[in-house]
Amino acid sequence: MNAEIIGIGSELLLGQIANTNAKFISTRLADLGINVFYHTAVGDNSERLKQVIEVAESRSDLLIFTGGLGPTKDDLTKETIASTLNKKLVYNEEAMENIQDYYKKTGAPMSENNRKQALVLDGATVLRNDNGMARVWLLRLTTTHICFFQDHLKSSIQCSRTMLNPIYLVS
Repeated sequence: MNAEIIGIGSELLLGQIANTNAKFISTRLADLGINVFYHTAVGDNSERLKQVIEVAESRSDLLIFTGGLGPTKDDLTKETIASTLNKKLVYNEEAMENIQDYYKKTGAPMSENNRKQALVLDGATVLRNDNGMARVWLLRLTTTHICFFQDHLKSSIQCSRTMLNPIYLVS
């Protein structure tokens, strides 16, 4: 299996943050015997992300997306991927409950835009994340596996330790 890790966020390209998720996930995939041939970083731009997805689909069996799953207006990942793959976005009730629980625990008010974090691609398996609000999703297409991680390293590490194995096993 050949994988590509796609980091999404203009902050990666501007040098404001390092793509430490890609480093960790690459190490984890290597441990599982999965080849990582490409790391791609793309800014918060729908057209460029669409191009990246199309190229990645043509050369990799497993696409792992990190970043862009948040509630802000510049987080276009879900919408762009859904459009590119001809998939609908649907609300995941369990994810919404997890988001509401997070705000209850922290005592902070939940703004309406946080509902966006419960949107997932139709047909995706949504995995629980006990370290934050954004979930890990897995989606199997005809010839490609797709995995979505949030952009927080702590959550990605915790989730990927247990969640990358199922991808490998179903290939």
